[in-house]
Amino acid sequence: MIIGAGLCLLLNGCATHQPTAAQADSPRTWSGRMSVKTLTQPPQHNTASFILQGSALTGSLTLLTPLGTTVARAAWGPGFARLERVVGTTSHYTHLDELMQAILGNALPMPALFSWLDGQEAVAQGWSVQLNQWRNGKLTAQRVDPEPGVEIRILLDSTSDLP
Repeated sequence: MIIGAGLCLLLNGCATHQPTAAQADSPRTWSGRMSVKTLTQPPQHNTASFILQGSALTGSLTLLTPLGTTVARAAWGPGFARLERVVGTTSHYTHLDELMQAILGNALPMPALFSWLDGQEAVAQGWSVQLNQWRNGKLTAQRVDPEPGVEIRILLDSTSDLP
């Protein structure tokens, strides 16, 4: 499912980057490609291009086909999360975790993911992340517990303020 791939984007990092005060106050933006692989039998593999803005508290995610056509848009903030599909359906959720579960079929550690995208180490139970290629725009994260395992690969095209 293409929407599931959109979540892959959230995992990209390796080098440590401390945002400046100006960066912390301005909305962050990441774009690139992501791949999400659920290690079931047979494995389920989804890919998509994405544009991610904001934080785990407030933000938006746009998922795109390889040709740049929008597939879906998600938005979240305090007390709400919404997924709008291009086919004209809109789904509402109470929080980002619930939205990501609906899109991916798996929960993602969203606060950790945003840290990883900034190249910062963050602990997420059951997850490991490889940030050694973060400065090259690459991130890989794996969930080994609980089963089934999930692997997310992100290749960033750009960020709003990558050092």
